[in-house]
Amino acid sequence: MPCVQGTPRRPKQRTKQKEASWWTRLRTELRSFYQLALDPLHGGGRRDYFTSMFIFDLLTFLITIFGWSSFAESSASASADVTTYISQNYVPRTFLAMVLVQFLLLIVDRVLYLRKYIYAKFIFQVVLLLAVHTWLFFVLPVITERPFVDNSVAQLWYFCKCSYFGVSAMQLAAGYPTQILGQFLTKGANIVSAALFLAVQAIPFLLEFRELLDWACTRTVLSIMFWFKVQDIWSSIFVIKSFRHYEKSAPRKLGTPIGLVVKALVGGLGTIAIILVLWFPLVLMSLINSTSLSNPPKSVTVQLQIGGYQPLFHFTADQQFLTRISDAEMSTLKNTYTSPRAQSFITKYLASDVTRV
Repeated sequence: MPCVQGTPRRPKQRTKQKEASWWTRLRTELRSFYQLALDPLHGGGRRDYFTSMFIFDLLTFLITIFGWSSFAESSASASADVTTYISQNYVPRTFLAMVLVQFLLLIVDRVLYLRKYIYAKFIFQVVLLLAVHTWLFFVLPVITERPFVDNSVAQLWYFCKCSYFGVSAMQLAAGYPTQILGQFLTKGANIVSAALFLAVQAIPFLLEFRELLDWACTRTVLSIMFWFKVQDIWSSIFVIKSFRHYEKSAPRKLGTPIGLVVKALVGGLGTIAIILVLWFPLVLMSLINSTSLSNPPKSVTVQLQIGGYQPLFHFTADQQFLTRISDAEMSTLKNTYTSPRAQSFITKYLASDVTRV
Protein backbone atom coordinates (compact mmCIF):
# COMPACT_ATOMS: atom_id res chain seq x y z
CA MET A 1 0.00 0.00 0.00
CA PRO A 2 1.27 3.40 -0.82
CA CYS A 3 2.51 5.23 2.20
CA VAL A 4 2.43 8.99 2.29
CA GLN A 5 4.87 10.47 4.69
CA GLY A 6 3.84 13.92 5.94
CA THR A 7 6.15 16.69 7.00
CA PRO A 8 7.00 16.55 10.65
CA ARG A 9 5.17 19.07 12.86
CA ARG A 10 7.56 21.68 14.19
CA PRO A 11 7.17 22.77 17.80
CA LYS A 12 6.05 26.34 18.40
CA GLN A 13 8.86 28.74 19.00
CA ARG A 14 8.61 30.49 22.30
CA THR A 15 9.60 34.08 22.57
CA LYS A 16 12.88 34.64 24.26
CA GLN A 17 11.54 37.64 26.21
CA LYS A 18 9.27 36.71 29.09
CA GLU A 19 6.34 38.77 30.07
CA ALA A 20 7.23 41.52 32.45
CA SER A 21 6.23 40.92 36.04
CA TRP A 22 3.63 43.06 37.76
CA TRP A 23 6.34 44.78 39.76
CA THR A 24 8.18 45.80 36.60
CA ARG A 25 5.01 47.14 35.01
CA LEU A 26 4.11 49.03 38.18
CA ARG A 27 7.59 50.51 38.37
CA THR A 28 7.41 51.57 34.74
CA GLU A 29 4.02 53.22 35.22
CA LEU A 30 5.22 55.05 38.33
CA ARG A 31 8.35 56.25 36.58
CA SER A 32 6.39 57.53 33.58
CA PHE A 33 3.86 59.27 35.86
CA TYR A 34 6.68 60.79 37.91
CA GLN A 35 8.53 62.07 34.84
CA LEU A 36 5.31 63.42 33.35
CA ALA A 37 4.31 65.16 36.57
CA LEU A 38 7.69 66.88 36.91
CA ASP A 39 7.83 67.97 33.28
CA PRO A 40 7.62 71.81 33.34
CA LEU A 41 5.96 71.84 29.91
CA HIS A 42 3.28 69.32 30.88
CA GLY A 43 -0.20 70.68 31.46
CA GLY A 44 0.60 74.12 30.14
CA GLY A 45 -0.64 75.73 33.35
CA ARG A 46 -4.24 75.71 32.20
CA ARG A 47 -5.73 74.14 35.33
CA ASP A 48 -5.87 75.64 38.80
CA TYR A 49 -7.31 73.40 41.51
CA PHE A 50 -6.01 75.25 44.55
CA THR A 51 -9.46 76.60 45.46
CA SER A 52 -10.92 73.09 45.62
CA MET A 53 -7.96 71.85 47.65
CA PHE A 54 -8.35 74.76 50.07
CA ILE A 55 -12.08 74.10 50.51
CA PHE A 56 -11.56 70.41 51.35
CA ASP A 57 -8.71 71.28 53.71
CA LEU A 58 -10.90 73.89 55.38
CA LEU A 59 -13.68 71.33 55.83
CA THR A 60 -11.32 68.91 57.56
CA PHE A 61 -10.15 71.77 59.77
CA LEU A 62 -13.72 72.62 60.80
CA ILE A 63 -14.63 68.95 61.36
CA THR A 64 -11.66 68.64 63.71
CA ILE A 65 -12.75 71.68 65.72
CA PHE A 66 -16.48 70.98 66.04
CA GLY A 67 -16.22 67.18 66.12
CA TRP A 68 -13.35 66.98 68.55
CA SER A 69 -15.16 64.47 70.79
CA SER A 70 -14.60 61.83 68.10
CA PHE A 71 -10.83 62.40 68.12
CA ALA A 72 -10.26 62.85 71.87
CA GLU A 73 -9.00 60.31 74.35
CA SER A 74 -11.42 57.65 75.52
CA SER A 75 -11.49 59.06 79.07
CA ALA A 76 -12.54 62.52 77.80
CA SER A 77 -14.73 61.49 74.87
CA ALA A 78 -17.98 61.92 76.72
CA SER A 79 -17.35 65.51 77.82
CA ALA A 80 -14.92 66.71 75.14
CA ASP A 81 -16.56 69.65 73.46
CA VAL A 82 -15.28 72.96 72.14
CA THR A 83 -17.81 75.03 74.09
CA THR A 84 -16.97 73.14 77.28
CA TYR A 85 -13.27 73.83 76.86
CA ILE A 86 -13.91 77.51 76.13
CA SER A 87 -16.10 77.90 79.22
CA GLN A 88 -13.43 76.22 81.36
CA ASN A 89 -10.55 78.27 79.84
CA TYR A 90 -8.78 75.02 79.02
CA VAL A 91 -7.37 73.78 75.70
CA PRO A 92 -6.17 70.15 75.47
CA ARG A 93 -2.71 69.65 74.04
CA THR A 94 -3.85 67.00 71.57
CA PHE A 95 -6.58 69.32 70.27
CA LEU A 96 -4.10 72.17 69.90
CA ALA A 97 -1.60 69.89 68.14
CA MET A 98 -4.16 68.60 65.61
CA VAL A 99 -5.50 72.06 64.78
CA LEU A 100 -2.02 73.57 64.56
CA VAL A 101 -0.74 70.78 62.29
CA GLN A 102 -3.66 71.19 59.89
CA PHE A 103 -3.15 74.96 59.84
CA LEU A 104 0.55 74.50 59.03
CA LEU A 105 -0.34 72.05 56.26
CA LEU A 106 -2.56 74.74 54.73
CA ILE A 107 0.35 77.18 54.79
CA VAL A 108 2.77 74.63 53.27
CA ASP A 109 0.33 73.85 50.47
CA ARG A 110 -0.08 77.57 49.76
CA VAL A 111 3.69 78.10 49.65
CA LEU A 112 4.17 75.20 47.23
CA TYR A 113 1.39 76.61 45.08
CA LEU A 114 2.88 80.11 44.97
CA ARG A 115 6.42 78.93 44.31
CA LYS A 116 5.24 76.26 41.81
CA TYR A 117 7.42 73.56 43.40
CA ILE A 118 5.92 70.56 41.63
CA TYR A 119 8.68 68.21 42.85
CA ALA A 120 8.14 69.23 46.49
CA LYS A 121 4.38 68.94 45.98
CA PHE A 122 4.82 65.36 44.81
CA ILE A 123 6.84 64.45 47.91
CA PHE A 124 4.39 66.34 50.13
CA GLN A 125 1.48 64.41 48.62
CA VAL A 126 3.08 61.00 49.19
CA VAL A 127 4.25 61.72 52.74
CA LEU A 128 0.91 63.24 53.74
CA LEU A 129 -0.98 60.30 52.21
CA LEU A 130 1.03 57.78 54.25
CA ALA A 131 0.84 59.85 57.44
CA VAL A 132 -2.94 60.35 57.26
CA HIS A 133 -3.68 56.65 56.71
CA THR A 134 -1.27 55.59 59.44
CA TRP A 135 -2.79 57.99 61.95
CA LEU A 136 -6.41 57.32 60.97
CA PHE A 137 -6.36 53.50 60.83
CA PHE A 138 -3.75 52.62 63.45
CA VAL A 139 -3.19 55.48 65.92
CA LEU A 140 -6.69 56.97 66.26
CA PRO A 141 -8.47 53.68 67.16
CA VAL A 142 -5.96 53.19 69.98
CA ILE A 143 -6.54 56.73 71.31
CA THR A 144 -10.35 56.65 71.14
CA GLU A 145 -10.66 52.90 71.89
CA ARG A 146 -13.19 52.38 69.12
CA PRO A 147 -12.66 51.16 65.54
CA PHE A 148 -12.72 53.42 62.54
CA VAL A 149 -15.94 51.87 61.19
CA ASP A 150 -17.81 53.04 64.31
CA ASN A 151 -16.49 56.61 64.18
CA SER A 152 -18.78 58.53 61.82
CA VAL A 153 -17.04 61.89 62.33
CA ALA A 154 -13.67 60.36 61.48
CA GLN A 155 -15.23 58.80 58.37
CA LEU A 156 -16.49 62.23 57.28
CA TRP A 157 -13.05 63.69 57.94
CA TYR A 158 -11.49 60.89 55.87
CA PHE A 159 -13.91 61.51 53.00
CA CYS A 160 -12.96 65.21 52.85
CA LYS A 161 -9.28 64.35 53.06
CA CYS A 162 -9.55 61.77 50.27
CA SER A 163 -11.32 64.40 48.17
CA TYR A 164 -8.39 66.70 48.84
CA PHE A 165 -5.95 63.98 47.76
CA GLY A 166 -7.90 63.42 44.55
CA VAL A 167 -7.97 67.10 43.62
CA SER A 168 -4.31 67.45 44.60
CA ALA A 169 -3.43 64.54 42.29
CA MET A 170 -5.31 66.29 39.49
CA GLN A 171 -3.19 69.38 40.15
CA LEU A 172 -0.04 67.25 39.96
CA ALA A 173 -1.16 65.70 36.69
CA ALA A 174 -2.04 69.09 35.19
CA GLY A 175 0.95 70.97 36.58
CA TYR A 176 0.88 74.27 38.45
CA PRO A 177 -0.48 77.26 36.50
CA THR A 178 2.12 79.50 34.94
CA GLN A 179 0.39 82.66 36.19
CA ILE A 180 -1.58 83.08 39.41
CA LEU A 181 -3.89 86.05 39.13
CA GLY A 182 -6.70 87.13 41.43
CA GLN A 183 -8.81 85.03 43.76
CA PHE A 184 -11.54 82.51 43.18
CA LEU A 185 -14.16 85.03 44.33
CA THR A 186 -13.03 87.52 41.69
CA LYS A 187 -13.47 85.28 38.66
CA GLY A 188 -16.78 86.91 37.81
CA ALA A 189 -17.76 90.53 38.38
CA ASN A 190 -21.23 90.51 39.97
CA ILE A 191 -22.90 91.77 43.11
CA VAL A 192 -22.79 88.36 44.85
CA SER A 193 -19.05 87.94 44.28
CA ALA A 194 -18.43 91.49 45.49
CA ALA A 195 -20.44 90.90 48.68
CA LEU A 196 -18.61 87.64 49.43
CA PHE A 197 -15.28 89.28 48.63
CA LEU A 198 -15.95 92.13 51.06
CA ALA A 199 -17.11 89.65 53.73
CA VAL A 200 -13.88 87.66 53.43
CA GLN A 201 -11.80 90.82 53.59
CA ALA A 202 -13.61 91.82 56.79
CA ILE A 203 -12.25 88.75 58.64
CA PRO A 204 -9.61 90.04 61.09
CA PHE A 205 -5.97 89.47 60.07
CA LEU A 206 -6.90 87.18 57.17
CA LEU A 207 -6.14 89.74 54.47
CA GLU A 208 -2.86 90.80 56.08
CA PHE A 209 -1.77 87.19 56.55
CA ARG A 210 -2.53 86.28 52.95
CA GLU A 211 -0.79 89.33 51.49
CA LEU A 212 2.32 88.82 53.62
CA LEU A 213 2.54 85.17 52.57
CA ASP A 214 1.96 85.99 48.90
CA TRP A 215 4.58 88.75 48.95
CA ALA A 216 7.15 86.47 50.62
CA CYS A 217 6.59 83.65 48.07
CA THR A 218 6.22 85.70 44.87
CA ARG A 219 9.01 87.14 42.75
CA THR A 220 8.41 90.89 42.72
CA VAL A 221 10.28 94.18 42.77
CA LEU A 222 7.67 95.81 45.01
CA SER A 223 8.30 96.43 48.68
CA ILE A 224 5.78 95.17 51.19
CA MET A 225 4.11 98.57 51.53
CA PHE A 226 3.67 99.03 47.78
CA TRP A 227 2.46 95.42 47.52
CA PHE A 228 -0.33 96.24 49.96
CA LYS A 229 -1.16 99.41 48.03
CA VAL A 230 -1.38 97.53 44.72
CA GLN A 231 -3.60 94.86 46.26
CA ASP A 232 -5.84 97.54 47.79
CA ILE A 233 -6.17 99.29 44.40
CA TRP A 234 -6.95 95.99 42.71
CA SER A 235 -9.60 95.13 45.32
CA SER A 236 -11.25 98.53 44.95
CA ILE A 237 -11.32 98.21 41.16
CA PHE A 238 -12.96 94.79 41.39
CA VAL A 239 -15.68 96.05 43.76
CA ILE A 240 -16.36 99.07 41.53
CA LYS A 241 -16.49 96.84 38.45
CA SER A 242 -18.97 94.50 40.15
CA PHE A 243 -21.26 97.36 41.14
CA ARG A 244 -21.02 98.82 37.63
CA HIS A 245 -22.25 95.50 36.21
CA TYR A 246 -25.10 95.57 38.72
CA GLU A 247 -26.02 99.12 37.72
CA LYS A 248 -26.09 98.14 34.05
CA SER A 249 -28.48 95.28 34.75
CA ALA A 250 -30.64 97.30 37.16
CA PRO A 251 -33.98 98.59 35.85
CA ARG A 252 -33.20 102.15 37.00
CA LYS A 253 -32.04 104.42 34.22
CA LEU A 254 -28.83 106.37 34.51
CA GLY A 255 -29.26 109.91 35.81
CA THR A 256 -32.46 109.23 37.77
CA PRO A 257 -32.35 109.72 41.57
CA ILE A 258 -32.49 106.72 43.85
CA GLY A 259 -35.96 106.01 45.23
CA LEU A 260 -37.00 106.46 48.83
CA VAL A 261 -37.70 102.75 49.29
CA VAL A 262 -34.11 101.82 48.45
CA LYS A 263 -32.79 104.57 50.69
CA ALA A 264 -35.02 103.45 53.55
CA LEU A 265 -33.99 99.81 53.21
CA VAL A 266 -30.27 100.34 52.72
CA GLY A 267 -29.61 103.57 54.59
CA GLY A 268 -32.23 103.08 57.28
CA LEU A 269 -31.35 99.48 58.12
CA GLY A 270 -27.65 100.30 58.02
CA THR A 271 -28.12 103.21 60.40
CA ILE A 272 -30.18 101.06 62.79
CA ALA A 273 -27.51 98.34 62.71
CA ILE A 274 -24.76 100.82 63.61
CA ILE A 275 -26.88 102.29 66.44
CA LEU A 276 -27.46 98.80 67.84
CA VAL A 277 -23.77 97.99 67.69
CA LEU A 278 -22.91 101.19 69.55
CA TRP A 279 -25.64 101.22 72.19
CA PHE A 280 -26.75 97.60 72.61
CA PRO A 281 -23.96 96.67 75.08
CA LEU A 282 -24.94 99.53 77.41
CA VAL A 283 -28.63 98.68 77.15
CA LEU A 284 -27.89 95.01 77.82
CA MET A 285 -25.84 95.85 80.92
CA SER A 286 -28.61 98.12 82.17
CA LEU A 287 -31.23 95.41 81.69
CA ILE A 288 -29.08 92.84 83.43
CA ASN A 289 -28.65 95.11 86.44
CA SER A 290 -32.38 95.85 86.68
CA THR A 291 -33.52 92.27 86.27
CA SER A 292 -30.86 90.50 88.33
CA LEU A 293 -32.02 87.89 90.82
CA SER A 294 -31.75 88.69 94.51
CA ASN A 295 -29.27 86.73 96.60
CA PRO A 296 -30.27 87.07 100.28
CA PRO A 297 -27.65 86.19 102.92
CA LYS A 298 -27.93 82.96 104.91
CA SER A 299 -25.91 84.16 107.91
CA VAL A 300 -24.51 87.48 109.19
CA THR A 301 -21.48 88.05 111.41
CA VAL A 302 -20.71 91.45 113.01
CA GLN A 303 -17.53 92.06 114.98
CA LEU A 304 -16.20 95.23 116.64
CA GLN A 305 -12.48 95.33 117.41
CA ILE A 306 -9.90 98.04 118.18
CA GLY A 307 -6.39 97.48 116.95
CA GLY A 308 -4.92 94.12 117.92
CA TYR A 309 -7.00 93.75 121.10
CA GLN A 310 -9.73 91.22 121.71
CA PRO A 311 -13.10 91.94 120.04
CA LEU A 312 -15.37 94.20 122.04
CA PHE A 313 -18.50 92.93 120.35
CA HIS A 314 -19.24 89.81 118.31
CA PHE A 315 -22.63 88.89 116.89
CA THR A 316 -23.76 86.08 114.56
CA ALA A 317 -27.28 85.63 113.16
CA ASP A 318 -28.48 82.56 111.29
CA GLN A 319 -31.13 82.37 108.60
CA GLN A 320 -33.98 82.11 111.10
CA PHE A 321 -33.18 85.60 112.40
CA LEU A 322 -32.96 87.12 108.91
CA THR A 323 -36.15 88.49 107.33
CA ARG A 324 -36.80 90.48 104.19
CA ILE A 325 -38.41 93.89 104.42
CA SER A 326 -41.70 94.76 102.74
CA ASP A 327 -42.35 97.28 99.97
CA ALA A 328 -43.80 99.72 102.48
CA GLU A 329 -40.67 99.52 104.63
CA MET A 330 -38.55 100.04 101.53
CA SER A 331 -40.54 103.20 100.72
CA THR A 332 -40.05 104.43 104.28
CA LEU A 333 -36.32 103.79 103.96
CA LYS A 334 -36.15 105.84 100.77
CA ASN A 335 -38.15 108.70 102.35
CA THR A 336 -35.96 108.71 105.47
CA TYR A 337 -32.63 109.05 103.68
CA THR A 338 -33.19 111.84 101.17
CA SER A 339 -29.63 112.94 100.50
CA PRO A 340 -28.50 112.53 96.86
CA ARG A 341 -25.69 110.16 97.84
CA ALA A 342 -28.02 107.93 99.84
CA GLN A 343 -30.69 107.96 97.15
CA SER A 344 -28.18 106.96 94.46
CA PHE A 345 -27.26 103.93 96.59
CA ILE A 346 -30.76 102.88 97.74
CA THR A 347 -32.42 103.13 94.34
CA LYS A 348 -30.16 100.38 93.01
CA TYR A 349 -31.99 97.76 95.09
CA LEU A 350 -35.50 96.43 95.49
CA ALA A 351 -37.31 95.35 98.64
CA SER A 352 -36.43 91.70 97.93
CA ASP A 353 -32.73 92.61 98.00
CA VAL A 354 -32.75 94.06 101.53
CA THR A 355 -32.65 91.79 104.61
CA ARG A 356 -33.34 92.78 108.21
CA VAL A 357 -31.07 91.31 110.92
